Amino acid sequence: GSDVTLAATFDPKTYTITSSNVNAAAGTFYADPRFGDSGDSIIIHVTPNDGYTVKDVVVTYTGTDGKQVTMPYTDIGSNQYRFTMPAANVTVTVNFEGISKKIYLDSGITNGTIKVKDAAGNVILSNDPAGAVTEADIQVGTALTVEVTPAQGFRLKANSLKIGTTVILPNASGVYQFTMPWTQADRIGLGAIFEEGTPTTSNTGRT
Repeated sequence: GSDVTLAATFDPKTYTITSSNVNAAAGTFYADPRFGDSGDSIIIHVTPNDGYTVKDVVVTYTGTDGKQVTMPYTDIGSNQYRFTMPAANVTVTVNFEGISKKIYLDSGITNGTIKVKDAAGNVILSNDPAGAVTEADIQVGTALTVEVTPAQGFRLKANSLKIGTTVILPNASGVYQFTMPWTQADRIGLGAIFEEGTPTTSNTGRT
């Protein structure tokens, strides 16, 4: 009834904190507490997954004029961030970014050319004498394509194209693709073996 509504207006206003995670594969986070009153101290606890780190934290609310307002926050260490609750519902977003690791091309690859390209078609690695690039820093999680070109009379040996110890297999279109993996070491190698024989369509990846 109206009495209940009237009484409620004297209670402290409680606002919610919504966590918006746009990349759950990179990490997780939560706000503690998950609601509060104006002036309350709120802690955001972040847990990046292996290979990722916190890029930035965004705390926003809708102001009385209907415009988005970005709140300041304090990095208190150990992937924890503190902000002061405004008199409004808040949305918290944590953006992650991949840690860069060094990828290198095995120097023992002969009788064929290997080119590693990013999504834009830029050559990241290549053993082509015309433009050899033997190593590069790549963010973990980056999608990469491998172009395999055997020399005349040679073919890629089955299951020999590897990133570290993981075999890179062609997809349904015959294209070799992999995602830059997380590794404890600072660098990871890409290797391949070309053997004598007639190339088959599944042994050649083209973009």
